[in-house]
Amino acid sequence: MAAAALAGFVLQLAVPAWADFNDGVAAYQRGDYAAARNAWQPLAESGQSNAQFNLALLYANGLGVAQSPPEARRWFQAAAEQGNTQAQYNLALMLQAGDGVPRDIRAARQWYEKAARAGLAAAQNNLGLMYLNGDGMPPDQARAIRWLGRAAGRSAQAKRNLDQLAEGLSSARVDASRVNVRAGPSRQSRVVDQVGANDVGLRLDARAGWSRLWFVERDTIGWIADRLLAGGEPEAARADTAPSGAQTPALVADDDLRDRVAPTSDTPEQTAPPTRKRTRFTIASASADLRAEPARDAPVRERLKYGTAVVQLSRDGGWRRVRSLDSGQEGWVSAFVLAWDEAAEARAGKTRRRAGAGSGGG
Repeated sequence: MAAAALAGFVLQLAVPAWADFNDGVAAYQRGDYAAARNAWQPLAESGQSNAQFNLALLYANGLGVAQSPPEARRWFQAAAEQGNTQAQYNLALMLQAGDGVPRDIRAARQWYEKAARAGLAAAQNNLGLMYLNGDGMPPDQARAIRWLGRAAGRSAQAKRNLDQLAEGLSSARVDASRVNVRAGPSRQSRVVDQVGANDVGLRLDARAGWSRLWFVERDTIGWIADRLLAGGEPEAARADTAPSGAQTPALVADDDLRDRVAPTSDTPEQTAPPTRKRTRFTIASASADLRAEPARDAPVRERLKYGTAVVQLSRDGGWRRVRSLDSGQEGWVSAFVLAWDEAAEARAGKTRRRAGAGSGGG
């Protein structure tokens, strides 16, 4: 299964009721990042988690300080350990990608889970994909579905992932008037739901005469004896293996690098628009080095200023190969410095549709 793309950092400033902190927010919003750092640094060192989170953003993006993923990780972790959900998610993202810091899948899963349990849809989506792909744990489609399902109401990408996963599974129809859905593949397992004749579930696993089914509309996952299902015993059940059915399609995560700076940690999470591939971005930091290779010590081809429009050409870990629409120069930049340009993407989509109109044969 192809590795899932990663969702981007949540770049939202938090504002507690401290005057010094608010001075930093005001400085940030007018582009005086050095002043913002000066306001937040002592607060972060004194243990204020929101200041720690915002200071991490400065280091992650190289705003008012030299860009430093290790320092960004340090401050994200300090905030995450105090329960800052956004910091937990960003820390998990860094550790999963190994973007400027050592890769640690186990720790990434733990931080995603903390943020996911707190209700952050992007973390729920990524955690679901980790369970689906078996990143740092045995693959578990049922848990993947649970987490993707929690995110689907607020994340368009999670909803697409859930729908695509469903499309890749075989179905089974209940062939009895009332059937118990059980937590495990035995009559001694507890009953989690009941289904009736002609209810249809999607088969996740098969084991020794039992099938684990996902009843999408009921939001139920559990085991039913194959003798109670229409269509006979699945091949995987006869071989006592799991999973059964068609191979699960590779799914992707929302790779939007959100860069909307807001003066509160309570800003509702933005729901990604239904776009399957994002290629148009702008430079979201004060400047960005366009490098010859995806490495921090690679030669710099050009320094891109804030707001420069670029087209993404390819990806390599935490790096993106882009082409500047100002100069035409191509090279590599850190994913940290990119913000998705929704308006440019929409214009490009309209242009493609106009170009394709009327092209059919007669």
